Amino acid sequence: MNKTHTYLIVFFITIFTVMSGIYALNIYVASRDSDDYLASLRESSVFGCSTLGVRHPDILFIGNSHSYAGWNFNLVDRLLESRHISACMMGGFYLETALSLVQRIDSVGIYPKKLIFGASLLQFIEREDKQKQLVEHEKILKLIRASYVIPSFDMVRRDIDWILNPGSWATLQDVAEYHTPRVEAISETSALTLIENVPLDSASYMLKVAKNVRFSTGMPEKIAAFCSWIDTHGIELYVIDIPVSPYLEAQYKEKDIRSYKEIVELFRKCSKHVIQEGSRYYGLGNRHFINRSMLDDFPYEQLMEEPIHFPLHTDISQENLYNVDHMNLIGANRFTGIALGLLDLLPEQH
Repeated sequence: MNKTHTYLIVFFITIFTVMSGIYALNIYVASRDSDDYLASLRESSVFGCSTLGVRHPDILFIGNSHSYAGWNFNLVDRLLESRHISACMMGGFYLETALSLVQRIDSVGIYPKKLIFGASLLQFIEREDKQKQLVEHEKILKLIRASYVIPSFDMVRRDIDWILNPGSWATLQDVAEYHTPRVEAISETSALTLIENVPLDSASYMLKVAKNVRFSTGMPEKIAAFCSWIDTHGIELYVIDIPVSPYLEAQYKEKDIRSYKEIVELFRKCSKHVIQEGSRYYGLGNRHFINRSMLDDFPYEQLMEEPIHFPLHTDISQENLYNVDHMNLIGANRFTGIALGLLDLLPEQH
């Protein structure tokens, strides 16, 4: 064996050893009762789905980005007194994604006892990038495995990203403690003034979607297929609409909201509870959709001025000022406790 072959063998052994070490670390973190694991489910389209085979959760949350922004899973853990929790939520999650997900669950044989479906009007309509997103979802779903003996490059890439950007329960607690009084001090008038006076590409996109809703065909049949799967495996299904901001809610046409509610009601034949309440029911205002990233240098003080002077004097990017359809952590904390109660999931002492 010449030196070149020896070097190549050593190189590949080293690469495999490093990959396996990184992967083993994350398998350990994902499988143990970990506050940091639960914190990592927030704001992630990949982490939860790719660790289902490690967690074997009793309670599985699914949905789109509204869900991974709207739930505080550490709070869910404490309120439900159960750490057998995981999630598979992706940006642009459609009903078709849910059908692909349950097929993947069948292939790996990992069945939760309870399934919490975070519903959104966006899951049942046609959008320009729908087919592209569905293709991306299929790639993520392939990361769900029943056995994790040999790591794939996609899995290791996920693991490296998690190591570089780990979720931290302690950090979430610190963030909530710092930002809660500041967010709650913003009046609804000021929050609405911010949204109406600082146009963002993300907000413009959502306004365009709200004004041009086109529901996908075959929704009753697809929901019936989903319900058949639920019934076949004896899984308890809970469906709940994840609210958007009051500002965005007001942009949708009444007929579209009515059609959406009628579609979601079709889940009732296989669901223990179907909850469709708007943002106001949870005490959510537009202020709970500002500073989604919970940046410490957010210009809270300027929003308390009367009147507010635009442009705001801040170094953060405008896109970090607000998001009309994703709750910040303070909104998620409000929503989580009330939503679990509405779904009748809380132990009696809560």
